Amino acid sequence: MTQLAIRLDTAAEQALDRLVARTGQTRSEVVRQAINALDKATLRDQMRAESQLVRTDPDDLAEAKAVLEEMRQRRAW
Repeated sequence: MTQLAIRLDTAAEQALDRLVARTGQTRSEVVRQAINALDKATLRDQMRAESQLVRTDPDDLAEAKAVLEEMRQRRAW
């Protein structure tokens, strides 16, 4: 496991201390969870932005409409 030394401003140190007190976790555990939570949130935001681009892409929309129309034409009933 890698060690990391960080400098915290007063607000961050107080927030860390509150989290340690509330959760009963060590400072290291709280920091690890915060890093993982930010990583997941960042990935989720990136995926949301990419899906928005796809959802509004004119070429992709035209292709989806064409496929839907082809499926409608091939229905047996």
